Amino acid sequence: MRDPIDQLESFDMPGTTTTPLPAAEVRHRGDRIRRRNTTLAAAGGLAVMAALAAPIAAVALDHDTRHVEPAPAPEVTWRQDVPRTLGLGAVPAGSTVTFTARRGGSVVDDVTLCGAAAFSTRSDGPAGPAVDTAGTGYSEPATSSSATRTLAVYRDADAASAAAAGLRAGVEGCPVDEHRGGPTYTWSVVPGATVGGADEGFVIAQQVQLDRTTLSDLTAFEVARVGNALLIADTHTTAGGQQAIDGTVPKLLALSAPVVQQMCVFASTPCATP
Repeated sequence: MRDPIDQLESFDMPGTTTTPLPAAEVRHRGDRIRRRNTTLAAAGGLAVMAALAAPIAAVALDHDTRHVEPAPAPEVTWRQDVPRTLGLGAVPAGSTVTFTARRGGSVVDDVTLCGAAAFSTRSDGPAGPAVDTAGTGYSEPATSSSATRTLAVYRDADAASAAAAGLRAGVEGCPVDEHRGGPTYTWSVVPGATVGGADEGFVIAQQVQLDRTTLSDLTAFEVARVGNALLIADTHTTAGGQQAIDGTVPKLLALSAPVVQQMCVFASTPCATP
């Protein structure tokens, strides 16, 4: 039997006639195969790199989004005085009330509730001293009707807000204030009373408790903060009870509305001085 290796060495296979390719053609085909393999390898590498880069980019973007520092808040320069052109005694058109102005002092009495200072423009107030104050008041001849206003300017909005919060907390913590040898006062924050145009505002009612069911001598206090300024406006009547509150509070808010409008000069973005 003939050894097949002889047939392979001579390319002599039964039934098949084999003609070797020229050397130039063999080199040409080899170069073409190498170029194709190189192209496929490069494309595969790029695909792998793209697949890896996508999640890495997503993680980087998520990291950047979570750790972006916010832009610093603009510095606010708070006004530190009551403008002389501000009309603290301003009243609505047609009102017959005339206030008498007083600069450099508070005309609303300091408020002490159950033995603790709840409001003062001096150093013993919950928010510390005001940096400037102005006051005004009026009384109606031959009647018990009267009203006063104090405008207190604090170093910044936080201090003014703390002064308002201290007064409110004092009222809510001392609904009945008894005085030995003197009258018993009831204090409350009037529900639903809002101050238009203010950053924050509320109304407080102080009354004298004559007996278990009878109240008299209502003093209603409007508290309005705009920026770093706090307005305390009050009005007094000899009547008491819910009917007196319902009739007095709307008049108090309407009477002081022109002042609250001018208080925009104390806002973080102030309006023009009136």
